[in-house]
Amino acid sequence: MAESIKHLVVTLGLTKEQVSFVNAVLPADCIVSIADVIKDVRTFQDVVSIIYTPVVDEADLKRLFDYYEEIFYCTSDVVILLGYNKVSQQMKSVFKCYASFDDLKPELKYILLKAHRRERKVSEYSRQLVNGLRILGKISSCPGITTKALAEYNGCSVRSVQRYIESLRVAGEFVEYDRKKRGWHLPFGRPMLFGDVWDDMWNPEEN
Repeated sequence: MAESIKHLVVTLGLTKEQVSFVNAVLPADCIVSIADVIKDVRTFQDVVSIIYTPVVDEADLKRLFDYYEEIFYCTSDVVILLGYNKVSQQMKSVFKCYASFDDLKPELKYILLKAHRRERKVSEYSRQLVNGLRILGKISSCPGITTKALAEYNGCSVRSVQRYIESLRVAGEFVEYDRKKRGWHLPFGRPMLFGDVWDDMWNPEEN
């Protein structure tokens, strides 16, 4: 199955020629989003933002800085600012400043490729985490469920189920295989990693 197109980059204030250049150096499975106002930069939630700052109101730019100051410890976003260089040392992990688009050109392809690789790793990790939790939830609700049934439920191979279960075990979860029933179960009847949070997630009607 072909991978879906990813909106890796959002631009604001670039000319058509500049947007065309960005498209030309993008990874093949990505396209550019074009924002009309600064708030759209966050709405699109692309990994890389390219902003021509002279078209942005100072108050809006400050709100953008405030937003990233709150989340910069846990974000992998890259915000490229054209025509702006008043960024604190701390925020240089997020913001990259260039005097003009021409100054950015030689480095843009490298920046986008690096961001694309990082985004793929994050997406893969998220996918594995979700699949692992789905399997854990199914084992919790259906003690004795077989590996084959888990694979069918999760839409993956038997080998993948075995890897997810092993990852759960390494993380500290107690998942055991009953050789008589030929199925998986949780010896304590519920996941140990999440405590009461698991009950809120899987039994909301009881709360």
